[in-house]
Amino acid sequence: MVLGAVFIIWALTIETSLRYLCLGQNNGYKTKISKRFLIWFFLDIVLQFPIVIAYLFLWENDAFFIYLVLILYEFSVFIGKAIILRCYRTKVHWTSRAKVTIVATGIISALVLSFLEFFVEPFISVLIYPTVVTCAIIPYIIAQAIISFFYEKKNNKFIEKAKRKIQSKDLIVIGITGSFGKTSCKNILKEMLSDKYNVVATPKNYNTPMGVSLTIDKMKDDTEVFIAEMGARRRGDISELCDIVKPDYSIITGVCAQHLESFGSLHNVYLEKSVLAKRTKRMVVYNCDNALGKKMYTESDGFRMWVGTSSQGDIYVDDIQISCEGSTFNLCIREHIDKTSVKKIAMKTKLLGKHNVLNICLCAALALELGIESESICKTVDSLEYTPHRLEYSYRNGIHIIDDGYNANEEGILSALEVLDCFPQRKVVVTQGIIEGGKKSRAINERVGKEVAKHANSIVVCGPNRGNIIRGIKNEGFEGEVFVYKNLNQAQKRFKNILRKGDVLLLQNDIPDVL
Repeated sequence: MVLGAVFIIWALTIETSLRYLCLGQNNGYKTKISKRFLIWFFLDIVLQFPIVIAYLFLWENDAFFIYLVLILYEFSVFIGKAIILRCYRTKVHWTSRAKVTIVATGIISALVLSFLEFFVEPFISVLIYPTVVTCAIIPYIIAQAIISFFYEKKNNKFIEKAKRKIQSKDLIVIGITGSFGKTSCKNILKEMLSDKYNVVATPKNYNTPMGVSLTIDKMKDDTEVFIAEMGARRRGDISELCDIVKPDYSIITGVCAQHLESFGSLHNVYLEKSVLAKRTKRMVVYNCDNALGKKMYTESDGFRMWVGTSSQGDIYVDDIQISCEGSTFNLCIREHIDKTSVKKIAMKTKLLGKHNVLNICLCAALALELGIESESICKTVDSLEYTPHRLEYSYRNGIHIIDDGYNANEEGILSALEVLDCFPQRKVVVTQGIIEGGKKSRAINERVGKEVAKHANSIVVCGPNRGNIIRGIKNEGFEGEVFVYKNLNQAQKRFKNILRKGDVLLLQNDIPDVL
């Protein structure tokens, strides 16, 4: 019976650590005292409080009985937590580091429990069991600190190796950063440049030092162009990436309120993104349709290019026509010799939205600079495929689906709603709002609610921002149906009751809020 109690407490401690590990993985394996962290911690306190009361009242009557109560109660808590963990959309990624961390956490927890059983009076040890569960974070932090020491050394060696490899090659290196559109621009630019060069680009969302280094490590000897997507969650991230790749050219897609929880302010986001512009050796392409992108352009020096919809631009787009079948536009190229002479090239793409037209323009500007012919760019634009989860269109089971799940900023949301208006059918929007809004989260998500209410016939609201989104919807005077769910998993299970054949479904920001 005693061994059974010890085992269930040990298992519960490990299970509790899994949530902390998941939160840590999404923050670079660093333990961050966030709202999600505190919710999980206080949940443990609340769940363990009843058993403490039971110990105090039942121990003197029957020790066997209290052990039985302990096992049954803690086992039910174990099952309950397993269900909760299963509901989270972001699970632990079982990397070698994650496995070692949990094994080390288990060993430390086992040592603590063994000490309690062998060296502490039974009454006291049993009373301490709930504290062991509540303080599961302590063995996890100890394990993480020990493992991080070795992994940091290992990772730093790997990054240094990648740095030496890329700097030893005669490559054209391109960095892409911004609050939105990074992955789309990376994919578009790779397609454009592949007509002339052997191009390697960081895959998927590999936009961290390790992600970039892993890509460099696998890079073949015949590579001529390397494109690095550069992500940032805090000050210093872009500088660290620039230390590795030392970009010759760069694209700044724009700056808006994103990751404010970790950056603290929009100004800090702007300063961080501008690091890439300052560290670029040859030329920077700016999205000057974006207010902060234009500000960065005006404050910069060196070889720079103005891109957007304004005829002031070095390269710009006009006559943009957006429909549910794609977009058409003119790519306008200002001649460098005679600034008043403009060459216009009619283009079409299956990609949806003005947002993607601007991405194409940004990439075309750099492709032209690198010697790609305008006719080749035109052919590439015509054959571009959707970037997964970024205004990605599909038709399934009689439903038109616009998957914009990876766009998590206000500009992206407005662009997606503009695309939604192109469809004449009943419009259903699923939104979780914008995560990591920091102190401005309420105002940002109220604005999201208002904007969605202007374009949708029915709205599905879920996630931790749902209260603020609903407030915005109500303030707009929305008269359609509003469905509210705790998370996206719950919402998806109800789609068959919400959607009708022929509907257009816009999925906004399905990125789990786990930071």
